[in-house]
Amino acid sequence: MDKRTLSEPSSQPVAKPVQVYLTQAEIMEQGLPLAQGRFERWRDRQEFHYPNFPMTHLRGALGELAVEKWLTESRVDFIPYFRQPEVEGHKPDFILHLPQSLFVGVEVKTWAERYWLDMGRCITPKQLFTLSETKSVDIILWVIMHEPEPFQSYTSQTPWSAIRTAFRTVGRVYFTLAGWNWLVEVDKWKLRETGPESGKILNYQADLKDLHSIEILERLLRRWPGSLIRGS
Repeated sequence: MDKRTLSEPSSQPVAKPVQVYLTQAEIMEQGLPLAQGRFERWRDRQEFHYPNFPMTHLRGALGELAVEKWLTESRVDFIPYFRQPEVEGHKPDFILHLPQSLFVGVEVKTWAERYWLDMGRCITPKQLFTLSETKSVDIILWVIMHEPEPFQSYTSQTPWSAIRTAFRTVGRVYFTLAGWNWLVEVDKWKLRETGPESGKILNYQADLKDLHSIEILERLLRRWPGSLIRGS
């Protein structure tokens, strides 16, 4: 994992994000099966918060794998519930396991870089209720997927066959861990209609300045009782 801090463009918050990459093998062997499984399970369900498209699930699954890689490299104890379809919709993506029987639920939200400024950092009111009351989420971790060249013209409805073929030509895909927020902060944000003109959705949307830095999260992990990060 490449954990270099990125130089920050002026549109980014003071927070210093962290960059992680996934290899072609990680994407083909783990990311695609995770995303396709979710797509099939949600095909006929109405409670999904956003349209049930291949690229929607793919970005989500790859963002979760990137966060898993970061947590592993950071020597954090965690349970990757995002890998367990039997608890889908009822558990956060990750449970960080603290000593003294303390747990922190983390939900990962991933956007393509081209959508990040206008449509990123969003939670629907219905989704907020689910995250709080059903999934017991404490923290939202925001991730940006830097799509390689073949994907920059793809839409949410691009078929799996085209996606699979494109990834065979890609060596690595990079992700930015852009920041995080406590779930209890979400309903303080403005409600905005975001998305394409053909299908806008009402969301709570964080301004870039509202995001907390990954550096602060890493410090918090080290200072929680007994130290969450092993060996620190």
